[in-house]
Amino acid sequence: MHFDKQKCIFVNLSLAFVAAKVNIKEAEILQQAGVLVTPVIKKDDSGTGWTVRIDGSHKLNPLLETARGQIRVFKRLDAAVGVLFGIGFKKAKIIQ
Repeated sequence: MHFDKQKCIFVNLSLAFVAAKVNIKEAEILQQAGVLVTPVIKKDDSGTGWTVRIDGSHKLNPLLETARGQIRVFKRLDAAVGVLFGIGFKKAKIIQ
């Protein structure tokens, strides 16, 4: 059996890149595993929407993202809360 160290490094870096975000499905899995803390909903920088930060013991980017890897911006606060409740959170912190 031939072991190619360069290919293994490439595969490991590729997996790290794929796992560098938290989308809704990943957040559901992390929530079920009990590794997340209370999420924080915050006005985005433009002031026109809301972003969600999900911290915990995971090594992923804590901002909730779309399936395409962009930061998810909710137009309405109730939409952000609804997604978090759908994920399984019982509470969320809201800051401006």
